[in-house]
Amino acid sequence: MVTYDVNSRETTNKTDPSKLEFIGGKPITMDGDLTVTGALAAGTVTDRETVADPGDGVAIPPPTDGSNFICNVVTAGAETRSMGTPTRLGQVAFILLLTDGGDLVMSNAGGWIDGADNTLTFADVNDFVTLEAVGTGAVTDWRLVSKKGVALTTV
Repeated sequence: MVTYDVNSRETTNKTDPSKLEFIGGKPITMDGDLTVTGALAAGTVTDRETVADPGDGVAIPPPTDGSNFICNVVTAGAETRSMGTPTRLGQVAFILLLTDGGDLVMSNAGGWIDGADNTLTFADVNDFVTLEAVGTGAVTDWRLVSKKGVALTTV
């Protein structure tokens, strides 16, 4: 068991390196590969959080601490969403159409890729996008990193 004290940054009990324990942090175990149980943070990067679907016509709010996040969207008919302003550069958002009661349309005035294509349309269950916050200084916006089943258009 290797014990790492998050507060003092000291490592002890190095007799069994297949196990790792954090004091003052969340526990993790290693079985050849690293398996994480609970939240793991390093500097400003944290594992993703789940953000509740805010509902039709409302912006999906990124966590204020800059965490990466997932939002599982449920539609009950044709609905719209937008993205709230990123809270840090490099923040990653994963938006998934979990329940399809109608198409979901998301728009972004700054465009999702090149400033032109400004609309994403989710039509089927499990359609998703991955977005990343980009920009310079205080000006940040979301850009499309990947998508599955989602139409990208200009409106």
